[in-house]
Amino acid sequence: MDGEEEKAAPAPGVEPEGIAAPAPKGPRRGARTWLGSLLLLVVVTATLIFTVENPNRVPVHLFGAAIWLPLGVAILFGVVAGALIMFVIGSILLIRQGRRRG
Repeated sequence: MDGEEEKAAPAPGVEPEGIAAPAPKGPRRGARTWLGSLLLLVVVTATLIFTVENPNRVPVHLFGAAIWLPLGVAILFGVVAGALIMFVIGSILLIRQGRRRG
């Protein structure tokens, strides 16, 4: 080691500078989209079956008002409200992440 630097070999999976790493292998984007669509179809079907099987009317209290709805419809409204909240929060996080990178 007479003043010469010994270069360490790169870690497995890490390419030396100037060489692009190969694209990661795994499920294609289209396959993930189809899987997500299938999962959504199963959830929607289960929710519709639940809605049809539960026609009992229940009171729903929201902002001081009481509305009588079938149980399945009330739960369907809850699912839609939860999805909207998730969409808004996810959008905010993606926008913030994009601003950090850009």
